[in-house]
Amino acid sequence: MVFDHLYADRAKLMKTSEIREFFKLTEQPDVMSFAGGFPSAEFFPMDKVNEVMQDLIREEGKCALQYGPTEGNQELREYLAQKMTREGIKADVDHILITNGSQQGMDLLSKVFLNPGDLVLVEEPGYVGGLGAIYNYQGDRHSIPLDEDGFSLDVLTSRLVK
Repeated sequence: MVFDHLYADRAKLMKTSEIREFFKLTEQPDVMSFAGGFPSAEFFPMDKVNEVMQDLIREEGKCALQYGPTEGNQELREYLAQKMTREGIKADVDHILITNGSQQGMDLLSKVFLNPGDLVLVEEPGYVGGLGAIYNYQGDRHSIPLDEDGFSLDVLTSRLVK
C-alpha cells in the first residue's frame, strides 16, 4: 500500500484478531459455538436486563450514556480499594484500573511490560486474545502444556533453567 511506510514496525507485524474471526463464525445460523464467551442468546434474561437498564437511566440519567474515565468508574475503584484493604491488601484507588475485559487487560499488560523479544511463558492451550496481545507487542511466546495439576512442572522447570 502507498502508506505502509508510515506504520510503526510493531504495526507491520500485527495480524487480524482470532477472536474477531470467531465472532464472524457465530453469525452463521448453522453454527453453535461452545467457545467461552458465546452463550446462547435465548438464555439472556432480557426482562432483568431491561429492568436494570431502566434503573440505571433513572438513577444516573444522561451520565450513564457518556464516556467514563479511562481508569474506570470512581465509585467502583474506591469500593475495590476499601475491600482489598479490609482483606489485608493495601490498595489505593489510584492503583486500580478497571478494564472492559480480559482482552483489554492483556493488551495493556503487554504494552506496558513487554519489550520485543521478551520471553513470555504461556499455558497450552492458551487464551487466544492474550496470545495475540503478546504477539502484537513482539513478545516471544513459549508454551507450557497443562496437566491435571496445571502447568506441567517438568516442562516449566526446563524452560526456566535454560
